[in-house]
Amino acid sequence: MSTSSPAAAESRLIRSLTRVLDTLDKWDERLTDHYSSQRKHDRQGLRTPVTVRVPLAGPDGQPTPVTIGAWMRNVSSGGMSFISDSKFEATRILVGFRLDGVNETWYHAQVMRAREVVDAFWEYGVAFRGKAS
Repeated sequence: MSTSSPAAAESRLIRSLTRVLDTLDKWDERLTDHYSSQRKHDRQGLRTPVTVRVPLAGPDGQPTPVTIGAWMRNVSSGGMSFISDSKFEATRILVGFRLDGVNETWYHAQVMRAREVVDAFWEYGVAFRGKAS
């Protein structure tokens, strides 16, 4: 029986994330001309960790926030795309990321697109709905 160190598990996760992000970038290259005219805001590729808070029903039926780790693909002034190995059904979420590399900034967001992509990862496209306080 072999055991895996946390560092080896993290390395495998990073390789999987990179493979999924690279695959999605290739898909985007083929569709750039089609979608670029439909977008209101220019997108900038940005691969960085994102924290997602999703409201799920707790045992009492009240929404309880669950934190999900994710990885940003791109961002614009109107929204962002990220991938996660977690599937969720919520349409209103909070997303947090470090714009300055230090302080996490939070935004209310609406899920506009969710699709299973590669290696059991999910891609989400969200529209920003205002800065969270």
